[in-house]
Amino acid sequence: MPSTYAEAHKLAERVDTLTEPYRRNAITWLELCTQTPMENPRADMLRFLTELNPIVRESFVLHAGRVLDEAVRHFGVTKGATSPLRARSTPVSYRQAASPAVGEATPQLPR
Repeated sequence: MPSTYAEAHKLAERVDTLTEPYRRNAITWLELCTQTPMENPRADMLRFLTELNPIVRESFVLHAGRVLDEAVRHFGVTKGATSPLRARSTPVSYRQAASPAVGEATPQLPR
């Protein structure tokens, strides 16, 4: 099980990855969830998690982490940069794109 410090650091890192105005929106969301101000996400998240029951803490970290992962995946990229959570896409060749679905006949490709 990760330490409370590591969990708080990971959540705060996800918030810091977000670009504005999404970062501010994530902080506002966390403030609503935790019912505490989040002026310094790292310190405030650590303080909040330390005060929680371990089972509640684990659940909060799991669910907040998922929401923040999705936020980073969609909004955490500045122009030209790559999100650390976004999977690298591999280009699809014409032959792969023209592959039939299961149960379909194989199409004849132009040569």
